[in-house]
Amino acid sequence: MLLLAATALYAAVIRSALPEHKPQRRAALSIYAYFRRLVPTWYIWFVLAFGYYGVFLWLPTILVRERGLTVLQSYEFMLVTTLAQLPGYFAAALLVERVGRRPVAAVFFAASALSALAFAYSQEPAQLYLAALALNFFNLGAWGVVYAYTPELFPDHVRGVAAGSAGSVARLGMILGPMLYPAMGLSSLLVVTALWLSVPIAVYALPETRHRGAAEDTTSRSAHSPSGSPS
Repeated sequence: MLLLAATALYAAVIRSALPEHKPQRRAALSIYAYFRRLVPTWYIWFVLAFGYYGVFLWLPTILVRERGLTVLQSYEFMLVTTLAQLPGYFAAALLVERVGRRPVAAVFFAASALSALAFAYSQEPAQLYLAALALNFFNLGAWGVVYAYTPELFPDHVRGVAAGSAGSVARLGMILGPMLYPAMGLSSLLVVTALWLSVPIAVYALPETRHRGAAEDTTSRSAHSPSGSPS
């Protein structure tokens, strides 16, 4: 707890050194001018959180109940496979600047879906390890892309409302996702697979921001009118 408190204090010190942004009035109303971006963004966040928490919270139980591992073996499995999360983040961070936000997000979500499908049909320990390593790598990379991409989609006067509402939708996914496995068993992985495979469609409904970024978007919309639809 002391370490967590020290981390929070460190974050507060960093935040105090940053300039304060004073948003324009009625940001909550002007956000509706960006509805065409907001709906796909909400969908991406919901499906990402729904699938992640629907799968990962139940992985130890799945390994014990469905694949015959002991409780100790299931936690050893989780410890080893979650190590793939860090390189997944780094790979996504590198690729979004070289390839673009949309193609990287689409590939990482599709690869997450195929990894979940492979895990559902894996029986041998080596197969389970490979599928889980891929799932951790690609799905945590997808989280990294979405975190970076979302603020770039909206100018500064609505960015807080947009990102905050997306986070709220994700919380809904976090609540509903863990209910899937108790209701459907191992078939829940097939549902998650289908949902993650649908995300590239939502991603390509949004603009690419690789060469633009949030700062440039804000500058280009300094004379923003709520009646103008974002492209």
